[in-house]
Amino acid sequence: MVVAMVSIQATTPTQDRDIALVVWGVTGIQDRMAQCAQEIEIPVPPEVFFATIIDFSRYPEFLPEVSSIEIVERDGDHFVVAIELQLVMKLSYILELDAEPPNRLTWKLREGRMFSRNNGSWTLTPTAAGTTIARYELDVAFLGLLPRSVSDHLAGVTLPQTLSKFAAAAQRAVTEKNS
Repeated sequence: MVVAMVSIQATTPTQDRDIALVVWGVTGIQDRMAQCAQEIEIPVPPEVFFATIIDFSRYPEFLPEVSSIEIVERDGDHFVVAIELQLVMKLSYILELDAEPPNRLTWKLREGRMFSRNNGSWTLTPTAAGTTIARYELDVAFLGLLPRSVSDHLAGVTLPQTLSKFAAAAQRAVTEKNS
């Protein structure tokens, strides 16, 4: 297991904040599989961060690799979402997501020709200081058709950056709301 401690700088129009990345661990990258867990403390309450992670239509605004996203079905806190990523190549897949506001979002793969598995979750824990500890977990397995460069890019570059992009989007939401 690889564990690293890093600090990511996120900037909003009115403030600079250090976002402390508590842990980034890749527990397996073999046979086209990746499992990771990442935690970060974000200076917003869980309700604000939760609103950011379930606002699927805004993903392309802060996740440039998301070329399209569509809510295919919604039944209360259950969503079916079609996602298209543009990395080294285009990846299209459909996830089923279940929300437990304001603390948890889980997903599993419904359909995707490049993945045999894509399961994960966000778990949000409030702190006494009014911030949020957000834990992002992902367990993916790629089918043999996926070039190694794409799976390496996902596990080594895209996944570690995802949490900081969501954190910055949540901070912008607070700034926009207050202005």
